[in-house]
Amino acid sequence: MEDRYVVQHPLPGSFHDASFLAVYDGHGGREAADYAAETLHKNLMTELQFGTPECCEQALDRAFLTTDNQMKLKVPQSCGTTAVAALITKKTENGPRVLYVANCGDARAILCKDIGSTSVETSRLSIDHKPADPAERARIEQAGGAVINSRVLGVLAVSRALGDHELKSLVSGKPHIHITELPGTPAILILACDGVFDVMTDSECMEFVVAKYTELLAADQSTGDKNAKENPGRDQHMATALARALVQEAIKRSTRDNVTAVVALL
Repeated sequence: MEDRYVVQHPLPGSFHDASFLAVYDGHGGREAADYAAETLHKNLMTELQFGTPECCEQALDRAFLTTDNQMKLKVPQSCGTTAVAALITKKTENGPRVLYVANCGDARAILCKDIGSTSVETSRLSIDHKPADPAERARIEQAGGAVINSRVLGVLAVSRALGDHELKSLVSGKPHIHITELPGTPAILILACDGVFDVMTDSECMEFVVAKYTELLAADQSTGDKNAKENPGRDQHMATALARALVQEAIKRSTRDNVTAVVALL
């Protein structure tokens, strides 16, 4: 396993009890994923410390690029990691929550904004950075590289990643960033590496988690625990159970890759 994950709730020194979640899927060794899991959120905290709630997008962008640059001297040149990270915060103390998702590579973030509705509507908040994508292929070729067998120079299956400094002129560490305002209704966010999405579509993944969530809620009610909703650790335990169930389901469906997931109840 070369995957790592991070959950920081709250994120120290940030705005309005912000939270940070991330999944890192390493390749060429575990060092890049280890370094990103240890460092990226700290770089983000530094950026937020000197900014304002309106600067979160720029702070995430700089945190990714700073971490990527630091890896040049910290991890082997052939080692890299995909990354998908979420920052949940507010621009004002009493304002709505805002979700910022940043990603490099093919780890994904998907969101269901209203898990109480009759249908499960899933939105993808990340981009799969693949070398064969027309925009990514054009960027690689303009930089003097080539896409061979859907890989950068026939070697790397993703076109953006942290690390991979032996291919850094072609493999960008700049993240795609998506911003969405969260509703007042209960929502579910899933961050997961491609080991999940190799065997499940976005919709299948979210429908599975929402169904399991409904099952766990029903179990709470059947026990007659009237104080379950007031239990401060309840959502954390439930989110952990949902993430474990999703990983087990991907393994059950015979995924052939590393598989890591983080589930957040928003």
